[in-house]
Amino acid sequence: YLLINYFYIVFERMYYVTPLVPVEKAVAIISLILVLEAARRTVGAFLSITALIFIIYVFVGPYLPGILYHPPVSLDMFLDLEYLTTGGIFGIPLGISATYIVLFIIFGAFMLQTGFGELVTDVATAVAGRFRGGPAKVAILSSALFGTISGSGSANVAVCGTFTIPMMKKIGFSPHFAGAVEAAAATGGELMPPVMGAAAFLMAEYTGIPYISIAKHAALIAILYFVSVYFMVDLEAAKMGIRGLKKEELPKIKHGLANYGHLIVPVIVLLYLLVIGRSLFFSVTISIFASIAMSYVRRKTALTPKKLITALSDGARGTVVVAIACAIAGIIIGAIYITGLGDRFTSLVVAVSGGSLIPALFFTMLAALILGMGMPISPVYILMVALVIPALIKIGVPTLQAHMFVFYYACLSLITPPVASASYVAAGIAGASRTITGWVALKMAAATFLVPFMFIYAPALLVIGTPGEIALAAVTSIVGVFAFATGLQGWGFKGHINIIQRIMALGAAVLLIFPGLVTDLMGAALLALLYFWEFAANRRAALAKY
Repeated sequence: YLLINYFYIVFERMYYVTPLVPVEKAVAIISLILVLEAARRTVGAFLSITALIFIIYVFVGPYLPGILYHPPVSLDMFLDLEYLTTGGIFGIPLGISATYIVLFIIFGAFMLQTGFGELVTDVATAVAGRFRGGPAKVAILSSALFGTISGSGSANVAVCGTFTIPMMKKIGFSPHFAGAVEAAAATGGELMPPVMGAAAFLMAEYTGIPYISIAKHAALIAILYFVSVYFMVDLEAAKMGIRGLKKEELPKIKHGLANYGHLIVPVIVLLYLLVIGRSLFFSVTISIFASIAMSYVRRKTALTPKKLITALSDGARGTVVVAIACAIAGIIIGAIYITGLGDRFTSLVVAVSGGSLIPALFFTMLAALILGMGMPISPVYILMVALVIPALIKIGVPTLQAHMFVFYYACLSLITPPVASASYVAAGIAGASRTITGWVALKMAAATFLVPFMFIYAPALLVIGTPGEIALAAVTSIVGVFAFATGLQGWGFKGHINIIQRIMALGAAVLLIFPGLVTDLMGAALLALLYFWEFAANRRAALAKY
């Protein structure tokens, strides 16, 4: 109907003024039902139910008390907004998925078919495999590298996990721990430039900040995410006495680069085009063709007709979930707009937090994590844009930090129980309990929950400031997440630490989070005291043996 009557709908009729004809009411209702059912089939019932609740609220709101009350909305006005304008189903989220996200998903599918996954696993294993708990660190590095071409945490688990999880189990890690490490590492792929999660494209649209700038601002916190997971895994491996891979078990990095090294060229092309200011559409399209061309450099990586068709098929299938989720998000945003719920919710957040930053940030974190338990990252982010981000900005949080704060915690919802999609995929590969895997993954990524608070108070972590400020923020943050991991794991510089020492480590982490030379020096001093305490205790123990 929209295609056939496009000129009339866009140029002749006036939305909210021109009465809807019966056929428009019918197709609008049918479209809403179809989108809700599509979401139930592809994403899950939770997202459909959430959208249905907002739709019901549009019509029952006039009968509700207090902040939930809104003026009556007619059925015609609601259908007009949701179907015949760009404020509903066919809004910004669906438009972004149709123009940008689909191309990046196809780019990732083509890169995967060329053998980029083999390059990632070979390089990661050669670099990180020999260290203690080696395969777990391979999972972290491979997920980080794979994240450069895929913005999907679940896809990251599916590709890297089939290789890393069995390897982790082989050297002594339990199935649920192996799955948890891969899930925690893969979640960071959503943050890793240049191809971040779908919500990053939406962030560019809502903030007006170019996508390449968003990727630049996310680079350091993405690295910090993987560093924090690395510390947790390293300390766990130390506690368990898990060795690395033997020399003969390691692949030759030269061999991997010789066979697959040329596949990095499309990623370089993508980055170059974005940096020089070419459009997203142009950049990723050229990169897709570059991936096809570079595949023929080696017979082993050549895209045969079968692989080409598979890449297109996988790209299309991968787009379905994102597109449907974005359509549902459009429905919810339309309901929020027409009822005025967003403005009232913003006032509520400001009132409950008392205008203070820490409570507002804490409530925002909880909201993002709770919503993310049943929904993909994109609709979670879009909902937060409508409901919570305006409150953060009103309190005084800069626009970029507010949006990045929400985006970060929306990504962490992939491993936050009771519903943790990345953990579920990893548990299936590992043959482990989904519940246990989810909770262990949450523990492995626990230190990363501090990162958003860090860049709120230290915007240098978002690459904002002088080189000196950025370098200082990076160093203190890395030391801070190490201290936090030490406190959580109960394993320090020399071995097991007692409860007082763990509290010292956590205290040092908190001090290093807050910006300022005084707090940084206090945190560093506390961590140094812990080191010398451990050193002295170990020395006394060694002397006692003689």
